[in-house]
Amino acid sequence: MQVPRFWKKASAKVQGSHGKPWTLPRWGWSSSSESEAASMADQRASETERRWAGGQPKGDNAYQAGFYDDLPPREEIIDEITDASNQTIAIVSRNSYGSLVLNTDRMLMIDVDLPHRPSPGAGIVGSIMQMFASKPAAKAAGPENEIPENIRSPLNNSRNSFRVYKTAAGWRLIMTDPAIDGLSNMALEIMQQFPVDPQYMKLCKRQKTCRARLTPKSWRVGLDRLRVRFPYTSEKEQAVMDSWSKKYLKAIEGHATCRLVLGHNAPVAAELLPLVELHDQLSGVDSESPLA
Repeated sequence: MQVPRFWKKASAKVQGSHGKPWTLPRWGWSSSSESEAASMADQRASETERRWAGGQPKGDNAYQAGFYDDLPPREEIIDEITDASNQTIAIVSRNSYGSLVLNTDRMLMIDVDLPHRPSPGAGIVGSIMQMFASKPAAKAAGPENEIPENIRSPLNNSRNSFRVYKTAAGWRLIMTDPAIDGLSNMALEIMQQFPVDPQYMKLCKRQKTCRARLTPKSWRVGLDRLRVRFPYTSEKEQAVMDSWSKKYLKAIEGHATCRLVLGHNAPVAAELLPLVELHDQLSGVDSESPLA
């Protein structure tokens, strides 16, 4: 599971068009220390300079070729979920546009978008959980007959247990039993039985983890996008983040991220129970709120 805690930035000095000097940011990351992240940033900056000087791919094609394609998500870690042996089994992070995301390599989560997609501090977890807990849970009355056949058919033929959720743009499937041991070939084969979103599949492979957005997208609740990126390198950036976060918590009241449609009584592996509960509570799956 690649969700590094530490990030550092270095600069690569290269010659751009017409010999004009350019400065390109290069990030380094680490799950262990800032010094390790800084060392990687320096190495990546040096490699960028070497490639530019040698005339190797350096524009958008380089991304497609995989040179920059292994970047893990540069996201603030909000919460870490551990098992009985104190091993991390999931991480809640804040993505680039401010939503909370569940990252795990123990629970298979599948994102299925509809053909026509619409265009577009640690205390935040507790605040959102309290928000949904303070409302009486409405009975989930998901319209099972709306589940597309290309989802329903593999579900009917599977020996595994799933919960199916409706999202604003499509569907989400969570395999609740059995748990997975990393994003193995077997796990990927299960995903490919469904009409999984290709970009989501690529992201899962690259980051060796499954991801599920837990809270609404800001523009769907009438709030501007977050204008700063983690890590926040100044007091001003941190103040912007703190102010935006307060507005966001207020804006998402009365909205949910997904609604449970099928699998209310599906078996849940013991080790996955806290992850399913966390997902469902933060996503507001039992509320009757509009999806965002």
